[in-house]
Amino acid sequence: MNESPSIKRCLVADDVRASRELISRLLAERDIVCTCVADGKLAMDEVSRGIYSFVISDIEMPNVNGLELLSFIRRHDDPSINKMPVVMISSLQDKKMVEVVRRFGANGVLGKPLDRSIFESFLNAVRQGAQWFDGYSDGLDDRQNLILVSPKLRRIATELSGEPD
Repeated sequence: MNESPSIKRCLVADDVRASRELISRLLAERDIVCTCVADGKLAMDEVSRGIYSFVISDIEMPNVNGLELLSFIRRHDDPSINKMPVVMISSLQDKKMVEVVRRFGANGVLGKPLDRSIFESFLNAVRQGAQWFDGYSDGLDDRQNLILVSPKLRRIATELSGEPD
């Protein structure tokens, strides 16, 4: 992640209200101002304002999904936006998902439901400028590690990358 000794503002994009509220509360406890939106399109509008230290985005959202949002951020003309740390969150039980979001330029991944101690480690990693944070894979047991990428995630990734199925 980018050098970020002071993280002050976070954008959270998640279509599940309970997830947005939990993340917002955890960030507020650490004096981080949080703006929450319910879909990727609203997140794109917010990101374009260029006022955020980092973004936390769900993958599966209406209108614009998290991978599309991530691609939008990485292709943005403004370096303060295209280099901004972006961490994806997902309830998908799919180890391959980690490879997919990393390939799309994410700085990390967190599993749902969020674990407070892993979230704290994630925030410390952001503050220290870590380039990658995986708060997801350790939560999967060996049986889950063998699951192939979900069909929906595979379709999303294929559509965005332009690769054939």
